[in-house]
Amino acid sequence: MSEKIYIPYHVHTEYSLLDSCSKIQEYIDLALRDGLRAISFSEH
Repeated sequence: MSEKIYIPYHVHTEYSLLDSCSKIQEYIDLALRDGLRAISFSEH
């Protein structure tokens, strides 16, 4: 497999208080823009 694939698997959103203030939709929009195949949210 010559294609490199990046999948963020430890991302926090506004639901993880004190760890992030980014909104879920912002991450989704960026993932779609950059052609990511998957993203994983890790909330507290």
